[in-house]
Amino acid sequence: IFVSGRSDETSMARGLDAGADDFVSKPVREGELIARLEAQLRKVARIRARFTVDSTPTSENRLQFGALGIDLGAREVRVSGRLVKLGPLQYRLLEYLGRNAGTAVSRDQILSEVYGIAADIGTERVDVLVQRVRRKLGHYPDTGGHIIAQPGYGYLLERRAPAQ
Repeated sequence: IFVSGRSDETSMARGLDAGADDFVSKPVREGELIARLEAQLRKVARIRARFTVDSTPTSENRLQFGALGIDLGAREVRVSGRLVKLGPLQYRLLEYLGRNAGTAVSRDQILSEVYGIAADIGTERVDVLVQRVRRKLGHYPDTGGHIIAQPGYGYLLERRAPAQ
């Protein structure tokens, strides 16, 4: 939760674009801040419950898409064996796309399932998140596991490596 002495729309938008889930202007009312914190904790609990995976190392705990591997137990992502450090939101996006590989998911679904928020806000933040994940994964031709845009709808993670 971003707390700021500024209350103008531009400052709020910058705070949310920087990754904040909520924005509160000073002076902060104690009851409101506690309620917002509790709402965020409930959201995190719902997300964790959706993505809880047994940590026993089995193939069920690993998603593999060509050179892209997602270890669900360790919450690690590797491309061609190289560890890729992702932020928590970036990892949740990639895990969500991986669990739905080969299926196009809408930006609204990503907002709901990854961000844990209703789709009553702009979906452009999804495009920015996807762009950042793509940048961190790098470009590896013919390795598979690419995030493919579905214009006017959303994204999908390709299910397998392209034919060689």
